[in-house]
Amino acid sequence: MAYNLFSFGKAVRSIRKQHKISQKTLALETGLNLCTIRKMESGEIIPPFEALDKLSKFFKQDIYLILSSFSIDDNTLYQKTIDKIDSIIDKNDYIGLELEINSLLNLLTVIKTSYHKSLVNQLIFFIKGLICYNKKEYQEALINFVKAISITTDNFDLDKFRNFYYSSMEIRILMNIAFIYHNINEGDKYLEIMLFCFDKLKDKKDPLFPKICHNLATAFKRKKDYKNALNYYDLGIRYCQEQKEYVGLSILYYGKGVTQYYLNDKHYVSSFNIAVSLCEGYNQLYFKDKIIRNCQNYFNCKYSPEFNCFKLAETPHT
Repeated sequence: MAYNLFSFGKAVRSIRKQHKISQKTLALETGLNLCTIRKMESGEIIPPFEALDKLSKFFKQDIYLILSSFSIDDNTLYQKTIDKIDSIIDKNDYIGLELEINSLLNLLTVIKTSYHKSLVNQLIFFIKGLICYNKKEYQEALINFVKAISITTDNFDLDKFRNFYYSSMEIRILMNIAFIYHNINEGDKYLEIMLFCFDKLKDKKDPLFPKICHNLATAFKRKKDYKNALNYYDLGIRYCQEQKEYVGLSILYYGKGVTQYYLNDKHYVSSFNIAVSLCEGYNQLYFKDKIIRNCQNYFNCKYSPEFNCFKLAETPHT
């Protein structure tokens, strides 16, 4: 069984303070090690039965029951792990990803169900693939991604990828496989897999959907098929607005603005303005600076820091 040790530690600390005693006094009264009490209150350790027993007797409360109230089922634990990994990925923290592999290996000793153990093993191979991809070790990345899908999809064959049913996580891994094809100059295969991923998610409320829309829009933009690109940007934007998932909107609006520029759509400046406003609101300052540089250098825009917006430059850049 897994526990929310941080919340349990806060609860024990609160009980101790209600009794108006220090950690040192509690250690003396119960015979527990002071270090054990400190680590327990900070959520660093699973409390040993001896500690639970002595604390229950001293406080005249069932500390076992309090601990059980902070138990976490395997699915909740897995979802929390996914959220943590996503946060690391969003920061491009590949050192953090490498450290996370050890955390996942430890997690395997806590999770009880074989189903969730397989999902954790899948995450391990997925992270290994991301790390290899970042190092441009594309063949090794591909091997790890295929292993990741194979854990939960029997007899998986990348050459016959259309023949299988995929979970959301497997679609995500498949999308990363597509990136490998893009980087080894197999653009048609990249587009084929991305369109397949889009088709599988288009009728679902999946946070991966706007990312796939962005990837497809970018692919069509590279082909100078700007109408198709604009369509996918709009689909991604609509999804984010309907689901109130605003963090990823800035990159979609920026891409939309670039596409509108090439379509000679005068509303492209408005899309750029929405993009920088979103960057400001969600503290995406690095991306905001990139948008400002690109818009001023390539898209005939002048930025006003005072009003945090663009207007058409008087003299187009050539």
